[in-house]
Amino acid sequence: MHEENTNTCVSQETDNSRRKKRKVGKLDILDTLDVGFGLFRSRYKEFFTVGALLYLPLNLIGALLSYNLLISPETPLFIVTLVTSIIVASAYLINYGAQIHIAAYEYLGERDRATVKESFKAILRRIFPLSLAGVLKGLGSFIGLLLLIVPGIWFAVSTILIEPVLVFEGKGPIASIRRSMKLSKGNKLRLMGLGLLLGIIVWVLNTLLQFIMQLFKALWLSWNAIPILPRVMVGEVIGALPSMLVSPLAAVVLVVAYFKLRDIVEGFDLERAVDALNDHATESSEIVDTSFKSEG
Repeated sequence: MHEENTNTCVSQETDNSRRKKRKVGKLDILDTLDVGFGLFRSRYKEFFTVGALLYLPLNLIGALLSYNLLISPETPLFIVTLVTSIIVASAYLINYGAQIHIAAYEYLGERDRATVKESFKAILRRIFPLSLAGVLKGLGSFIGLLLLIVPGIWFAVSTILIEPVLVFEGKGPIASIRRSMKLSKGNKLRLMGLGLLLGIIVWVLNTLLQFIMQLFKALWLSWNAIPILPRVMVGEVIGALPSMLVSPLAAVVLVVAYFKLRDIVEGFDLERAVDALNDHATESSEIVDTSFKSEG
């Protein structure tokens, strides 16, 4: 009995020492990008489907509004701009949140929850907290930039994980901001470097695709044999393809950074492994108990 208690104490001390060592770790930028690209490739169909379901209707609506302005110039531009802005903002939030949901559960290996249907269901339930969090994040960064620029950059980097926290952990906007600040502590420069590198990669890919798609769009719009409305609508769809193809990368890499920082700060992966081992031990003891009872 004494030997078992000693072993338990030693294992607890070992776990604690491991967690203390992990807390001083730093985010590996290249590894985060590599894992993120792997997740992106493994669930590319789901990411593209989410974007298509949101951005294609959005661009078609935009095309109809533009066509309406062409044939009815008396329509107030302010109303058209306001309606378009609300639709765009809502679609962006749902798209970004759904991509985060898919990437998070794919990272955890729960593929049955990393589906388009499940992601939309989860995000629509969290759309108002997600919207409020986005407003607070943008407002805080804007005020910081007005002060001395540096506070705005610091706040933006500190709250970069707010969306994964809100989507995956189900916290409120204020709690998500605090949680993001806690996870990013000690790794802000690396998160900034990750954001800059990822931004360059996304920009290059998006620019190349935009160039190619704009050529197709220009050729299509110049085809006078087709009525103007179909030309405008198909042209808008062609123009939306680069965003649908590239935009999920940012959400996926951010999710990977979130889990890696949880691993560094809290030993998240270690805790999951310990829980799995405990579950296995419980199942084994139940089997042993059953065998003893059957023998008795």
